[in-house]
Amino acid sequence: MRKNSFLEAGFIVLLYFTYFYISFGVFDLPPFPVIVLFGLILLIYQKPVRSLARRILRANIYRSLSDALQILHDLNMYLNQTIRYQEVRQALLSSFNRLFTNHPWAFYILQNDTYHLVPFEEKENIDNFPQNLSLLSFQKAQTNILTYSLQDSGIIEEAIQTQFLQMNINTLFLFPGHNRIAALLVLNSDGCVLFRNAETRALFEKIQKKAGLILENAALFADLEQRNREIHQLFEVNEKILSSFDPKQTLDFILASLKSLINYDAAAVFLIDKTGENLLSASSDGYPQKALKKLHLKIGQGACGWVVQSGQINLLDDVNESEHYYPIRPQTKSQLSVPLLFNGNVLGVICLESDKPRFFKQATVETLKLFATQAAIAIHNAQQIDIYLAKKALEHELVDAGAVQRRLLVQRIPRIDNLQISVSHQAS
Repeated sequence: MRKNSFLEAGFIVLLYFTYFYISFGVFDLPPFPVIVLFGLILLIYQKPVRSLARRILRANIYRSLSDALQILHDLNMYLNQTIRYQEVRQALLSSFNRLFTNHPWAFYILQNDTYHLVPFEEKENIDNFPQNLSLLSFQKAQTNILTYSLQDSGIIEEAIQTQFLQMNINTLFLFPGHNRIAALLVLNSDGCVLFRNAETRALFEKIQKKAGLILENAALFADLEQRNREIHQLFEVNEKILSSFDPKQTLDFILASLKSLINYDAAAVFLIDKTGENLLSASSDGYPQKALKKLHLKIGQGACGWVVQSGQINLLDDVNESEHYYPIRPQTKSQLSVPLLFNGNVLGVICLESDKPRFFKQATVETLKLFATQAAIAIHNAQQIDIYLAKKALEHELVDAGAVQRRLLVQRIPRIDNLQISVSHQAS
């Protein structure tokens, strides 16, 4: 026993000697003999070297497993305490970022029968991933399989599958809800220690099931909350339309209501001018006022002009890829424009912009359509009031003109000496 301890001590001393010699040149000796000596030592002490290497590797693996287990335990406990959609989503993203630090991954959540990539500020190169995944063939079916290899065909669209494999993404993890797959995690799982250990793998699968159910329920709850806020804001807009005849004030209120629901970065309402050829800014938020004053948009020009001309909705996920986008804000990345329609007539356009690409979803389009209808009603009412007031003003002017004319007429025949006047009336 003492002999083994002595040999191990000598071996460690020689290792330190060689390390300091090669790394820092501490000892003034020729390099070749030292390297040869180091090689001989490794040959003599093969078993201790292998044992030491195994202990070092096991220690690293143990630390990695211990860290992964702690992250998963914390995430599991947190999922037991919250049901809010945003909080659950953020907790999952943060945990994935810690678990898969050295592995490419992306997380997708189901919205309107399409899986949308969830942006995460702490993750680099997120835009390189496909932004949307279509409804999977097995998506509506209950399944006990939680993990798929992307090497297998038919799991997802072939083009998307090829793109993932080119990005070295090889595994798909499902997060099932009650009736649908609520979310997907794509990952390069090679070398992930948590999938090599039965305890961490079982805990991860437990989180997959729990998070899928919570995300599905939380999404429904969040959707109900959003709808309630929309209804509340629409009631307030209706009250504003009934109580105010100032279109500018009403449109400003509509944009403020949209800000609380959609959180855009810039918004504007453009109306057709009296010539029917140009668009004028009627209300705005987030745009440089100088830029708007200098802006002269014609119908058909830019995204807003195209919407007025065509009467169709225009959603730009990336304004840099659009041919008819007219830049006002250099930081704008995505834009949504909806026509203001009343009885089939286009009165103008309401436009929202975001500094994030692909910010506006189909749910945003539906919300903006509701408020665009209210804005069109407010504009139509204001126009009708203007017409009514103009008509009343004209009638008043005509009444005044008639009174003036009557005052100018001869009220009685003047008396003139030696002038005789006779009047006769013959019925026709």
